Amino acid sequence: MSAYQTVFIVIFWVALLLLFQSYLGTFLSLLVVSAFLRKKKDKKPAPDFELPDITILIPAYNEERVIGDKLENLLSQDYPTGRMEILVVSDYSTDRTGEIVRTFGDRGVRLKELKTRLGKPGIIDEIVPDLSGEIVVITDANVILAPDAVRKMMEEYSDPAIGAVCGDLPLVSPSGGKNVQRETTYRHYEILLKRLMGKLGAVIGAYGGFYSQRRTLFRPLGKRPIHDDVIIPLEVLAQGYKVIYARQASAVEETNPTIRDEYRRRIRMTAFNLNTMPRMIRLAFKAGPKVLYLALCYKLCRWISPYLFAVLFISSLVLVQTSPVYGIIAILFCVSLLLAGVGWLKDRLGVKRGGPATDLYHFAAMNFAAFVGLSLWLRGVEKYWKPRGM
Repeated sequence: MSAYQTVFIVIFWVALLLLFQSYLGTFLSLLVVSAFLRKKKDKKPAPDFELPDITILIPAYNEERVIGDKLENLLSQDYPTGRMEILVVSDYSTDRTGEIVRTFGDRGVRLKELKTRLGKPGIIDEIVPDLSGEIVVITDANVILAPDAVRKMMEEYSDPAIGAVCGDLPLVSPSGGKNVQRETTYRHYEILLKRLMGKLGAVIGAYGGFYSQRRTLFRPLGKRPIHDDVIIPLEVLAQGYKVIYARQASAVEETNPTIRDEYRRRIRMTAFNLNTMPRMIRLAFKAGPKVLYLALCYKLCRWISPYLFAVLFISSLVLVQTSPVYGIIAILFCVSLLLAGVGWLKDRLGVKRGGPATDLYHFAAMNFAAFVGLSLWLRGVEKYWKPRGM
């Protein structure tokens, strides 16, 4: 066996180990640890006077389609009158977002209209330091909360050691959605992981559509386009506080309607991932070994997994003559890519029945998006998102 083949063998098995850690290893380790933790007693409902004053912040850009329903949803929350402020920040919207929000002014909803686009991280940096609420809830315009979601989330803050809370946010397929069921399945797996991390008080990454933190623990995100829902919880953990998952604080969010739409979103997510990595690792080191393990083995390994799949495939091709194992892996990759192509064709033809080929197409597309996202990152990524369908 030549020296270069030996190198590729090492590369192959390291990539395989990291992929295992990303998709299964972290989950198994959390299951084992949680088995030894004492089961927490169910919290008793908190009386109104014990609930904190809060500000609900909704960053919004051209959200005329959903903003009215969102505000009605928030105004119907089971939360004490006068203890919940709602603030919509219109990120230089060019549609009727501001006009619709102003119709809720007599019901206590505040509107701030920006004269230039800042993006969600920019809005958070601009607005949060000047808010009056003890707790800041950040939620997206397209996320609909259960009637008691805010109350359930705020009850968690009765423990002074808790600095941030992630809401329960499963995905649902929109009416007319095509072949996006696997996106909801993946979110359910992610939710299970976050629930297990929550038992340790160390949720790595909240769901950006619905999470909260103590305002005094906020640290600016900065000008670099990054994932606020990753960095804000890590800043809390780095200050020695817990970040938990509130299973009872439930909400719902629709997936993108098609695999192609989700693919475009993943491209931009990848560019933000690459910007977020250095600060995430730095904060994880500061927060301690438990957080560092989860940040590296869960979040970082997941983010680099598309590149690991590519390395695994290339290595198996190089090593195909050295052992049947590598030949089998190479064949599995080739067959999977072929079936993914069939799934792409079915999707393009409008077939809605799904099946293994469509599932493989979805998986392959989400991983390929990471490479397109890498090229976007190298060119420079904008600091703000565009709403779905724009």
